[in-house]
Amino acid sequence: MFASILICSSFFIKKRAVILFVTLSANVILIVAWGFLGAFIGMGVIGVEIIRDIVSYLKYKFRKPEERYKIKKSDWIMLFFYISALILITIFTYEGYLSLFAFFAVLFFTIGIWQKNRLIYLICAIFSEASWIVYNIYIESVFGLAWEIVLFIAAIGGLILFLVNKKRKSPTASTTLQQ
Repeated sequence: MFASILICSSFFIKKRAVILFVTLSANVILIVAWGFLGAFIGMGVIGVEIIRDIVSYLKYKFRKPEERYKIKKSDWIMLFFYISALILITIFTYEGYLSLFAFFAVLFFTIGIWQKNRLIYLICAIFSEASWIVYNIYIESVFGLAWEIVLFIAAIGGLILFLVNKKRKSPTASTTLQQ
């Protein structure tokens, strides 16, 4: 439950460093939860998310402020690594077509975190949460399903709030996450 609250809060946070720290904390909790459920694909993909969050946070912290929101060659290499790792984990833990929704959930969220644009992050989060809903149905986790529905609604709420705030500021307001 605490992990879900952390992820939910990330939909309303504007600072990239805080989003990365919050999602990392949530993913550490989630990997344990998936383990208790025996959901090995869930554990595997969350493991990739943990690595993604640590690397993204360190890259953010050690880059010059003016370089933090630029996508560089090393960012593309890391995205390739994350997707490759997700594919390998999915191949080795494949349990049927519905188990692929854990892969898609993490893929959407990884792209959302990776590309450094808050609007895209929120849109990807909506697709990610929808995929987690299907995966929780597949593994028959009623509690997980309930929380993913809450997160799905929160992601939509975060997107609506973002769009309202953007419209109030100006039509040319930046979608880039704040430092």
